[in-house]
Amino acid sequence: MLQLRENSGFTLIETMAAALILGISITGVMTLLGVGVAVETDGGFRRQARMIAASTLEQPAYHFSNYNGLTPGAGPWPASPDTSLKASREGAPPLPATLAVTVSPATTWALADAEGSSVPVSVAYKTITAQVSWTLDGHSETVTLVKTITEIP
Repeated sequence: MLQLRENSGFTLIETMAAALILGISITGVMTLLGVGVAVETDGGFRRQARMIAASTLEQPAYHFSNYNGLTPGAGPWPASPDTSLKASREGAPPLPATLAVTVSPATTWALADAEGSSVPVSVAYKTITAQVSWTLDGHSETVTLVKTITEIP
């Protein structure tokens, strides 16, 4: 007598469905990896831009002891540092950036006591702004740091 055996294993439809699910999930993971690299690169450029702006504002030319030597307007006064933003990827070319430094005109403000009445003391100060700007993939980015200095009488 002829007896039918049970088939074991996968059918072609089951194998194709598993391959489709695997392909969709791998595509999603690869997309997330690409977004992660882009976010990390952008964060690296921002971090470097902040360091360039901060090191510029820490130069002696922008120190409070040079208060009278700072004339209002746009800089640069000291020699500009290297403003190339280095990509975190190995072998990627540096991204050119621009550094702009501006000094605001002297401003004075009067102090107030606890009751809100004006105290006859005024303080003069200047604001120094350092901006580092760059463009990546058609999108412009800017990091701005501001430093306020007062004249020491």
